[in-house]
Amino acid sequence: MMETINSTNILDGKKVSNYLLKNVSDEINKHIKNDSRLARPSMAIVLVGNNAASESYVRGKTKACESAGINYDVRSEE
Repeated sequence: MMETINSTNILDGKKVSNYLLKNVSDEINKHIKNDSRLARPSMAIVLVGNNAASESYVRGKTKACESAGINYDVRSEE
């Protein structure tokens, strides 16, 4: 996940992100498998107005939720 160039460590953010999302997904699945009373985690997002940066941020969060097996609901309010 890290590369050293001229005594400088360079972190590969994509590899770290994938590693963390995989671990979160595995933990969620393990807990749900061990206790059927547990529900899959969920995240609710409310977008207010039309802000391109906010919409991009939310797309990133929903993509991460999908990778980790987390339910999500996005609502837009004008």
